[in-house]
Formats: sequence, C-alpha cells, structure tokens
Amino acid sequence: MLLFSFTLPFNTLGQDHILTTDSVSISCRIESATSRLVHFTNLNTNHQDSLPTLRLRELHYADSLRVLIKPVSQRGQLKTIAYADFDKAFRQGAYANLLHAKTSRYDLTFQRGQVTLTTEGRRQSFLLITLLKSRANVQLKLTIHTDTIGKAVANKALTDRRATALLNFFLANGINSRQLTVEGRGESEVISHSQALNTRVELQVTAIDGLKELYGETYIPYSQAKPPTMPASSGEARGAVSAKQPNKLLRPGKQKSDYRFVSISVGATSAKMLIKPIWIDPKVGYGFSFSSGGFVSVDLSLSSRLSVGVQGAFHQWSSHINYLDATSGSSEFKLGSTLQLIPLQLVPRLYVLKSLYVAPQLGISHMLLTVDNEETAYQIDQWHFSYGIEVGFTFNRTGRIPITLSSFYQTAAIRGHWAYWYGVSQASYAGVRLGLAYKLN
Repeated sequence: MLLFSFTLPFNTLGQDHILTTDSVSISCRIESATSRLVHFTNLNTNHQDSLPTLRLRELHYADSLRVLIKPVSQRGQLKTIAYADFDKAFRQGAYANLLHAKTSRYDLTFQRGQVTLTTEGRRQSFLLITLLKSRANVQLKLTIHTDTIGKAVANKALTDRRATALLNFFLANGINSRQLTVEGRGESEVISHSQALNTRVELQVTAIDGLKELYGETYIPYSQAKPPTMPASSGEARGAVSAKQPNKLLRPGKQKSDYRFVSISVGATSAKMLIKPIWIDPKVGYGFSFSSGGFVSVDLSLSSRLSVGVQGAFHQWSSHINYLDATSGSSEFKLGSTLQLIPLQLVPRLYVLKSLYVAPQLGISHMLLTVDNEETAYQIDQWHFSYGIEVGFTFNRTGRIPITLSSFYQTAAIRGHWAYWYGVSQASYAGVRLGLAYKLN
C-alpha cells in the first residue's frame, strides 16, 4: 500500500540533488517522489531515471527543501535523549537528529500546586525564549507532566492551567504562536518510581521549515513480483497483471511537469495594415490587402508558465489602384505600392492557462516601401523601433511537435519619408499566425 507520496516544484534557478545511502550525490531534477520510487532527470546524462526510495538518504530541492528518507517502520517513533544532546543539536542546527527525539527539562519549574513559574523556572524560560527566537524556522512542543501525588483529574487540570500560563508567558515575550505548542498531560505518562522525575516538562521538535520526511517502503519491481492468484475467468475478463510485464516504473515516460526545453518554430502569417495615407481620396479608397508571409522563432521554455524566444517574420502587402474618370471611364492615374516588413523581436510568453498564453513583443522592424506610378518611382528603406502583443494557444506543448495558433497586433514607430507620405507616426497592423514547432530536447 502506498503510504505517502508527493510531487514538488523545483527551483529553475537552482539544482536538485539526491544523496544515496552510499553517500553518492547525484545532480538532477527531481520529478516526483513516492514511498517506493523517486523519479528524476540526471543532469549529467540528461536521461530520466528512478531509484528505490530506501536506497536514498536525502532529497534536496535546489535550496528550498530538504527531504529526509526514513524507513516506514520508524513512523511515529520517538526516542528520549539527554537534554545536553538535544540542546547541542538544536544550537548547531542538526535538526535531522531532533525530529524523532524528545527530552525532559526539570528546571522549568512551577510553584507547588500553582501555575506561576518559580524564579529558576522564569530564568530558564527566558533562556529558551532567546534560543527559539534565534531559530525561527523551528516549531517546538512543550508537554507538562506531574507526579502521581493527588488525584489524577486534579493533576490533569493543573497541567492544563500551567500549559495555558506557560504559553501566554512565551507569547508575551515575543514568541510567534505558530512556533510553539504547549500541552498538559497530568500523571498519564509516568516514567519512574521517583516522583521528582515524573514532574517534568518535555521538549519535542515537531516541524522545521524547509525540512520534510518521506517514509520509504520496500520496492519490488514487476519483473520480480509474483503474479496474483485469481480465477481464470476473472483474469481473462479483466486482464490480470503478469510478472512478465515490463518494468515501466524504473524508467518513466515524459513527466507532465517537464517544461524545460528548446524548440524551433516555423509557420505562416497573414495581417492587415491598419493605416492609410492622407493623400488618397477617401471616396476612391486605398489600403493594402491582407499580407502573405511567414515567421521563424527559437524558444526556451523555462517552466509551465514561462518561455522566452527570439522571433523573426516577413510580411508583404501589395496594392494596385487605377483611378478612372467619372464621366468617360478612362484611366486618369495609376498607383502601385508594395510594402515589405521584417520584424525582429524578443518574445516572452506568459502562460495564464495550460495552453493559453500572452506574449508582449519588443524589437526592431525593417520596412521597405516601393511606390510606382505613371510619373515617378521611389523607395523608402528604413529601420524602426517596434512593439506589440500576441495572444494564442499552444497545443501539445510537452509533445515532440507543438502547434501554435495566435493573433497579434504590432506597431512600428515610423519617421522621415514614412511620416511625410502617410501623415502618421506609427504603422500598425494586426493578423493571425499558425506555426509548427520541433523540440530539440
């Protein structure tokens, strides 16, 4: 039975490590961990692999989390250690030695039959408060016990009141409530025939920020497991598990959480120029037709939410207009225009959903306008600062060949002859893009 499992995100700026029971350190990216197997990508070989959990000592998720591997037989077990050893480990930050240990203090004393600390009890409490403040990542539990003198009900009630008073004392002196738990047990946990030893305060570390535990179970590969015994009809009807089935867990397939890769995309675009020259008669009309073109981009996917890419594209618009005399219908003036535009842009993609992304665009654009009429011909060849935004969907993003469908809007800041002939300071256009990508790794 699977007792415990989890999948944790990794720090994209850091590096995960696995420490085996043989003290071998493996640089990797940990994909998932269960009580039987840990799946990871070995950064030295760039291959996915897995190891039985009980063959590991620790998992390190970059610098954010440390996971200690313990046999499942140790779940819930506590060992009692001397306070000197507890205090030393606590001060040195050896927290792995404290998660399954408790110790007793006999100097956090109360006045007999009261909830008020003695002078020595207050002094020792202040020392413990100072220590706790220096270890804000540690959560501590104090358990108050009494001797067996008197009635059990009265002793339990006394330790409950002492627990409340001690907790309030620690909180009043600056301890965060999440860092401390205090409980009264009365005489329910006697440890000695000596009444003096029974009257005590136990300390136990219950949690440490950035440190977790995973209880490992014995892993038996499918190839070594015995086939289940069941009626033949049931096995034929349900497809009984066989010991000859391949060991799929030892080398898992691509994990859904693996969004780190480089891809190259190519595709086609079509866009509509949104500006019109001011020197064209609006009654006759003028405007570039929808463009034909394509694009290519190289993208680095960093996580399930973010990728960064460099994108180049080519757009071409053509317009040929014949102005006719309103009376005779003869041609008065002909105008032909061709606009070629090549934007080169930096494109970060922010995935707001699994497939839906928003991508701001920033870069430069090369614009070449060729005008040819009956009297003259000229070209305007310039580079312009450009920016825009793209909204789209990426289908099959973790597959080998993702598909992208998007719409975009871009603007180039125009100047010189452009601004003179068009009467505007920006050339804006919008369109759609369809592309195929190929993942390199």
